Amino acid sequence: MNQILSTEMNKNKTKTGTIEIKKILIFFAIVIIIFGLALVINNAIKTYTLAKNNVQVEQTAPDVQIEQKEDELVLSINHDKPITKVIYNWNNGQDIEIHGNNRTSINQTLTLPDGTNTLNVKIIDEIESVATIQKEFTKIEEDINLSFTLVDNKLKIIATDPNEISYITYKWNNQEEVKVDIEENLEDKTKLEVEIDIPEGLNTLTVMATSSTGKRKTKKQDIEGVASPKISLQQDGEYLIINVKDENIVTLINYTITYTQKGYDQPYRINLTAHEPEYYNAIEGLSVKTNEQNQIIEVEYRQLMAEKGENIISLTAENKRDAQSKYEGKCTNQ
Repeated sequence: MNQILSTEMNKNKTKTGTIEIKKILIFFAIVIIIFGLALVINNAIKTYTLAKNNVQVEQTAPDVQIEQKEDELVLSINHDKPITKVIYNWNNGQDIEIHGNNRTSINQTLTLPDGTNTLNVKIIDEIESVATIQKEFTKIEEDINLSFTLVDNKLKIIATDPNEISYITYKWNNQEEVKVDIEENLEDKTKLEVEIDIPEGLNTLTVMATSSTGKRKTKKQDIEGVASPKISLQQDGEYLIINVKDENIVTLINYTITYTQKGYDQPYRINLTAHEPEYYNAIEGLSVKTNEQNQIIEVEYRQLMAEKGENIISLTAENKRDAQSKYEGKCTNQ
């Protein structure tokens, strides 16, 4: 009986062991199958990715239009792919970048430098294809305006430029050149004015104006300098003696005396116009001297200062050649 029980127990143990081994084998088989599937799927993904990367994308060039409008350029770019950035420079100088932001259309206004310059443009799209454009543009610079104007007995030089005037130089005949720089704190630097004395006689003036961009304009002109009348004043007690002489022996045309006396709201003016020497003979306190041609070369006027106190004198003398002299001063009637 005991032998029968022992045999049955051994059989059961053998069956149980066999079942456990089968389970283990099945588990490992499943693991191997799953691992194999993972390898297959991974290889398949790699193969797909590789195949995708090997596909040749058509690299079409962007459509680029550049239109010149006076001193500006309008850069228009149209592309069938998103643009990441546009880089441009003038004459291979410093690069300037325009962010594309994946746009397919870009319009940008560029400032056109003076003179003839080469524009270099580089366009980069999302697949990193690069298109380059190179084109030359010319901006005709507006000329410097240089003019001369007579102001009293001086010559005013006026130089203007749309950009900025840097300086002017001038010289009479073969004399040493004089340079005048524009003031740094000047608000309007597009204009420079200079007043210069005019030598007597016929002289050649040469002026050159230079702009901030290096542009230059030269003007040469013969200018005749005319001596202006000489004015002198002296006081003789209650009288003011005014003397006007003309060294060029040109008939004196007129002079004006203005007295602003204390207690008077309006100035007191005296106007004298010369014609012939006889004209002055009727004017009290006035005498003239003439040359051989009976031209007036000196006028003396003696004016009684009726009011006591300080008087402000403003005097202008002019001759037939339009040369003027001015005098301003004070005199006191004791």
